[in-house]
Amino acid sequence: MRTRRTQATHPSRRRTEGLRRLAAAALALPLALGTLAATALPASAGEPLIHIVHSLDAYAGVPGPATFTCEDSPERPLVEARWDASGQSSGSAEPASPGSGTFSFTADVVFQVPDVRWTLGLTCDYSSDQTDIETYAMLVDVTRQKQATSTVMTLDPARVNPGSAVYATVTVTTVDGPATEGTVQFSVDGNQLAGTSELDGAGTTMAVIPGLGTGSHEILAEYSGSGTLASSSSVETAWVKAVPGVDLSVPASAASADVVLSATATASSGFGTPTGSVTFFTDQEVSLGQAVLVDGHATLSIPGLLLPRDYEIFAVYSGDDDYTSKASTVRGLTVVQPPVAQQTTTTLKFSPTPVYSGDPIMATATVTTTDGAPVTIGTVQFSFEGQDVGSPVGLGTDGTASLPFPWQAAGEYKVAATYAGVGTFAGSSTEGQKLTVIQRPQETFKATPTVTLTVPAKISTPKVEVSVAVTGEVIWTLADVTAASPVPSTPTGTVTVRFVKGGTPYTATLVDGVATFTVDAPAPGTYEAEASYSGDDFYWAASDVTPTVVEAPVVTPPVTPTPDLTGSTTTLAPGEKITLVARGFLPGETVEFVLHSDPVVLGTAEADADGVATLVVALPAGVPAGEHHVEATGMTSLRTAQIPVTVIADVTVVTPPVVTAPVVTVPVAAAPVVAVVVPAAPLASTGAELGSTALLVSVLLGSGVLLVVGRRRFGALAG
Repeated sequence: MRTRRTQATHPSRRRTEGLRRLAAAALALPLALGTLAATALPASAGEPLIHIVHSLDAYAGVPGPATFTCEDSPERPLVEARWDASGQSSGSAEPASPGSGTFSFTADVVFQVPDVRWTLGLTCDYSSDQTDIETYAMLVDVTRQKQATSTVMTLDPARVNPGSAVYATVTVTTVDGPATEGTVQFSVDGNQLAGTSELDGAGTTMAVIPGLGTGSHEILAEYSGSGTLASSSSVETAWVKAVPGVDLSVPASAASADVVLSATATASSGFGTPTGSVTFFTDQEVSLGQAVLVDGHATLSIPGLLLPRDYEIFAVYSGDDDYTSKASTVRGLTVVQPPVAQQTTTTLKFSPTPVYSGDPIMATATVTTTDGAPVTIGTVQFSFEGQDVGSPVGLGTDGTASLPFPWQAAGEYKVAATYAGVGTFAGSSTEGQKLTVIQRPQETFKATPTVTLTVPAKISTPKVEVSVAVTGEVIWTLADVTAASPVPSTPTGTVTVRFVKGGTPYTATLVDGVATFTVDAPAPGTYEAEASYSGDDFYWAASDVTPTVVEAPVVTPPVTPTPDLTGSTTTLAPGEKITLVARGFLPGETVEFVLHSDPVVLGTAEADADGVATLVVALPAGVPAGEHHVEATGMTSLRTAQIPVTVIADVTVVTPPVVTAPVVTVPVAAAPVVAVVVPAAPLASTGAELGSTALLVSVLLGSGVLLVVGRRRFGALAG
């Protein structure tokens, strides 16, 4: 379909335009006489095949849509459809496929002249020479377009307490200024208020709206407009506050340092939790302080503010957008003299130790009394570099409070823990403690070693030998991003053996990956012996578990050795020495040696670590010759041992007189020197052997002299 609006008369269509003007004049004539209705050509039985659809009202100069329909049957195909708005605008359209039954199109119709009822006509042309046409016309009321207005309403106040009025002020304006004519109709929740309010010279009017119930209300202001001004409206919401409940909680009695006041603002049905604040007052209306509501609760601590006496306390809730302010009932409070505070000490520790960069840090504060007892009530505030960290942390039953810190870069930091004190406990602080964070060493890729614990399956001795072997693989690790270095294949470090978890540890250092040591066997029973390897720079810590059964050890009573005594000789004379060796005695005890039968104490000696005592002694003079025995007696163990000895008679040495004779020189042929070797004899303590030897030497020497003299005499006689 093609639609064409006619802007000006084409020369070839002058005759057609003349006919249009004639038809328009014919239709306009009844209008002048006032005899033609708005629907000039109504359809009595439904819409005719030729018709126009329009609102019948239009604003001058404002396009408005109209739909035009012509009959288009095969027997009578449509050539062209033309419309005309009393010569103020026009257009035409042709069907794309003539003879389809009906042809409809829509166009914007513009009437330029207002305050007149104009004709809108349609011509359906079924011939090329306009000899076969049908027409349809209707009347349209054209008025001036009203000037737009804007209505703005303000409520004062928008939120009111119950029983208070709301003042609604309305201002109506146009682009040229205030609207000074017309009225405003006010409605509350869809119900119109009695009467209307006229605009004043400033385009303003006001209404007083009293008696609204609790909750929200919709206020509507509708400007009626005027002959030249369009209507407009404004909607606002008025809120009537609810009355909350306010409950005050006050201790009946408290020390000045422990006075804590609290209040609760309760919600009304259909409303949220009250917000805002609560101010606490004494009976003299002196403000004690203000506290913000949190989930409807407000708490105020006023340590030391009140002197010891009786008080009347009340609280006033401030109100908020939904609730009015309200005061609580009055409560009694007796402030008593506070007890003497007990001094406390706060200490601070960090874990893990040491702290490496990137590690989370746990700070633990411990609060104790001066006698070391833990303080279990109150809170601790942690701070980092002078700034509080988190909320105060309550003390546990062990007197500690802990707080995790985020990881820190390497460096030194000041961390403090401050105990606020409560009740009879005074506050205390660490006053800033140095936290040292160490730069984490370069990560090393470690290997997992194999730990092998060797322990007897059954143990029945007090001591048991344990062997632990730790073996590993040869791995490689990057020393930096460009080089690699080998890792030792033999793990180093220590291993610890326990027969019971948490029991006595036995620790030894690995030597070539092995540690062997002797440990005390536990009490009889079944155990899971565990060997734990400490790990080193290249191997992770690891462990091994081996089952073992400890049996009751077989107790063998100690064997008492048989004492024994030996001597260096069994025959001796008085004065001669003898070495006596006693065995089988207690280590360290004194052993006494006695010669029998007439007891003669030869001496004492101390037994060495092997129970052996040795005495070297000379046989005293005067011991009679004959059979005797020596007895050794342990002075502690009372053990005895003896040996027989034979004492020979004492030998007296007789020295012969020396005879002096003239010296006779006897020539003697040279003879070889004969060396007489006298075997060394033991040195006797009695002197008897020395005398015998001296006598023998004297005899030999004497014989030699005589021999020499004889030879000399014999030689002389021969000569």
